[in-house]
Amino acid sequence: MIFDAALTATLREKLDGLDVSGFVPPTVPEIRVAQTVRDVLRPSNMHRCERALTLTIRALPFTSTTPIEALTAMNWGTHVHRKIQAFLELPNEIKVKGPWLRGSKDLQWEPDHSLDLKTIDRKGFLAVTKAGVARDDHRMQQTWYSTHSGDDKASVVYIGKPANGSLPEKINGEHIAAFTSEVDRSAPHPYDEKLERIRAHHNGETLPPYEAVPECRWCPVQAECFKNLDLRSPDYGFSKIVGQYAAEDPARLSAFIALKVGDVLRLEWEPANPHGPRMADDDSRAAAVKVVGPDGTQVGYLPATGSPTAQIVARHIRSGGNASAVVTECTGGDNGKNHGRNIELALSGALQAV
Repeated sequence: MIFDAALTATLREKLDGLDVSGFVPPTVPEIRVAQTVRDVLRPSNMHRCERALTLTIRALPFTSTTPIEALTAMNWGTHVHRKIQAFLELPNEIKVKGPWLRGSKDLQWEPDHSLDLKTIDRKGFLAVTKAGVARDDHRMQQTWYSTHSGDDKASVVYIGKPANGSLPEKINGEHIAAFTSEVDRSAPHPYDEKLERIRAHHNGETLPPYEAVPECRWCPVQAECFKNLDLRSPDYGFSKIVGQYAAEDPARLSAFIALKVGDVLRLEWEPANPHGPRMADDDSRAAAVKVVGPDGTQVGYLPATGSPTAQIVARHIRSGGNASAVVTECTGGDNGKNHGRNIELALSGALQAV
């Protein structure tokens, strides 16, 4: 889905200066109770990893809280959507139903061409315009709508906020960018295929394999996800050292930079560490694993946020096992880049899976 100069110019001309005032910000966070699978499995959610979606369905019904900042952004986006839909006087909020999913298209621009409106912060707007392509999750969502409603073209239209992050009362045409692609309806959409796999895992009480993705950092089912991993799998046996720059400790950084390929490292669990994530199955203890160099100096930690590594190694040590690592690659250090060290983990003794 690439930048569409003609559509962008048309929308900028039509929408520049459009009054979008009247928004009333929320004053408290929103608490939602998801009661059905369809509350979770929407086209806008299908960019999440299969493992997270499978675990989310398994946890139904559950309660989630949307922070005030995120709720404000979401509600303002809905407010702007409605203002644009009313102004353009085009068919909108068109219901779309596929084999497993259902949702609504924002706008029918032409009989065979639909638009999805996305409000976005300034940083995100600059990122998509510089790249010249729509975000992948937005492209997939909009092409799903178009696939199941007979469109030949699908477009994502971004409406950017000002650089100061304020919520404007009028649309600035320069902050609009449209991206368009042709729609191939000859094959099943990837979201439909993904949902078939999720349903199979759910019905068979199995889980998709873990894959490290950016949203791991804020995934609401992270703890449950990490409980079911085993570092003996070749997919999880490699990692890196983090935290070498976090502490103002010249000795730690010097010892880290001195590490070379082949150096053996000792891994030590720090259950009383007050920082970072807690153990997935014991909130009173930290999932912190210290990395110690050949000379006995701490050189950093195993990743504990957005990665299962520290959780698995900590559980292994807790069960009476031994844990070590070997440096496999030295990265960075030139042209102003931070030094990095990739490592291979080795667990012995007790079983890794808990």
